[in-house]
Amino acid sequence: MSGDELRGGLGKEAWELAKLAAPVALGQLGFMFMGVTDTVVAGQVSHTVLAAVSLGHLFSFSMLTFAMGLLRGLDPFFSQAHGAGDIEAGRRAFGRVLLISAVMFIPVALIHTIAGPILAGLGQPEDVVPLTATYCMVLIPGLLPTLFTAGISQFLQGLGKVNAPTIAVIVANVINVVLDIALVLGVDAIGLEGMGAFGAGLATTIVRFAMCGLLVVMTWRTLSEYMPSDWREVVRIKPMLDVLSHGLPVAVQACLEGWAFSALGLIMGALGSVELAAHAILINIVATTFMVPFGIGAATSVRVGHLVGARRSWSSAAWLGIGFAAGWMTLTSFLVYMFSEQVGDLYTNDAAVIAVLVAMVPAAAGMQVFDGIQAAAFGALRGAGDTRLPALANVVGYWVIGLPLGWYLGVYRQGGPSHVWIGVVLALAIIAVLLLLRVSYIMRRGAARVAG
Repeated sequence: MSGDELRGGLGKEAWELAKLAAPVALGQLGFMFMGVTDTVVAGQVSHTVLAAVSLGHLFSFSMLTFAMGLLRGLDPFFSQAHGAGDIEAGRRAFGRVLLISAVMFIPVALIHTIAGPILAGLGQPEDVVPLTATYCMVLIPGLLPTLFTAGISQFLQGLGKVNAPTIAVIVANVINVVLDIALVLGVDAIGLEGMGAFGAGLATTIVRFAMCGLLVVMTWRTLSEYMPSDWREVVRIKPMLDVLSHGLPVAVQACLEGWAFSALGLIMGALGSVELAAHAILINIVATTFMVPFGIGAATSVRVGHLVGARRSWSSAAWLGIGFAAGWMTLTSFLVYMFSEQVGDLYTNDAAVIAVLVAMVPAAAGMQVFDGIQAAAFGALRGAGDTRLPALANVVGYWVIGLPLGWYLGVYRQGGPSHVWIGVVLALAIIAVLLLLRVSYIMRRGAARVAG
């Protein structure tokens, strides 16, 4: 292959990745913005309502993490079937995503009913727990459309159809702002009284039904084409177990990663309220910048799956995805490092909090680069159908090395919050290296078509 042909091939591959990644990243930013809106509006009522809504959102998201991860683990079944032109396999995969979404609703909903006792047992403030429990109860009806929306979005991404979920989340954000203001704060002109935390939960539930309905309407032609013709094939035990064997490691990986950052917050809380506040701001910043590598990882998974299904080389797509994610995070980590004080001023005018934030930023900036690499690398491995061993990287990185080291340096040795973040940097560096080695190995060995 000539140099011009190689550059042309890479350029085409880069364009394919960008087309897939941009809408996914925008959609994820939209989901984040809904949470930000809920928090800001709740804060206009009282600090107690703000705490209740924030705590309830954290609890609910933590309970949804496993189910969402399980659905993400089905990526290769969608994308490889599409790449191979196998519509019957696509129909079985779509039927299973609907079935799994419906089944997962049951345990997630049941856990929401006991949010109050769980949070009280974790020592949360007595004046906040009852409001949080109410908020979580109101969320229950909207959990099913939430899971259907997530599953349908994953399926559509596997087909390379990423625009509709993005449009749905943008419209949902507009509805969410209006409902939050009306139901949380009230509207005097029409005699509607504000309902605080209950209103926030009600607004979220209505928005989730609206978003799911809009997504289904916009994509009905595609969804109806992939509706299973024989549901007996969908529920066959052996193929379903094969599907779950790929999805479960991704679900575990999602939980280990999400819960690791929850544990990180608890470690910061042991250092004091100022440290915890600074940490909350920093997590918000890095989570926002991470949405782009998250989108790149999803796009890489889809693109690799298409190429594997079509029995074509997928190495260029994988390395481009990893390179794009690393490049983006290098840029944003530099900007966060350079403008940490100015960004902190947007959140608070507390000088002590900003001082702690600035002290933590160098470690967090280094962490971002590794975080971007691991997100794209794991996406490539999902598309190649390799999900079991990569999930173990999170166990080693976060729970065996990173978190214990961070607690030892920051709390036990009294090094402070910046030393806690050293453990996070090391954890993500280990995870990134392990996943890169795994990507290289799978490329040499060759990816196999998944069946289900």
